[in-house]
Amino acid sequence: MHTQKKVFAQPNASGIAILGLLTAIRLILGSSLFTFYLVPNKIQFSFAFIATFLIAMWFGPFWAGAIAGFADIFLTLISGQIYFPGFTLSAVLGGVIFGLFFFNHKPTLKTIIISQVIVVVVINLILNTTWVVILNHVPFEVIFLSRFIKEIFTVVIQIIIMYLISKNQTIISLGNRLRK
Repeated sequence: MHTQKKVFAQPNASGIAILGLLTAIRLILGSSLFTFYLVPNKIQFSFAFIATFLIAMWFGPFWAGAIAGFADIFLTLISGQIYFPGFTLSAVLGGVIFGLFFFNHKPTLKTIIISQVIVVVVINLILNTTWVVILNHVPFEVIFLSRFIKEIFTVVIQIIIMYLISKNQTIISLGNRLRK
């Protein structure tokens, strides 16, 4: 019998509650209150990836992508910034990538590193730099260098945090309960 890899979780009542809480956490961690600037008003860092990682592990690529996209739109609108759909696409793809790597799979240091490298190179460095170039009408090379330097530092922080979260017994136990 052939079984397909499940990429869409239908959460039960407790799963919906957890999904709602993680969405709220994603919005809070992605807000300007929890965004840190490595270079004032230029290069920022956020811990919003933590909620996306947990959603991806527990609910799959569909929910991780959908909530990341929703959060991008919502946070952009409440911040008063100009909405650009390219960043929403990037957010959705990041959630989907995490979901494909971690839903129904035990995260390992290797899979965390590989997923992070894919997100950093394809989404953060190529797509998001392209969106910044389109919005600001500046040469790709000028923006790319500063973004590359930022990504070198932040990817290490994200890998460490994701690895520690994936090994936390409370997180593992909650994930197991959600899958029942």
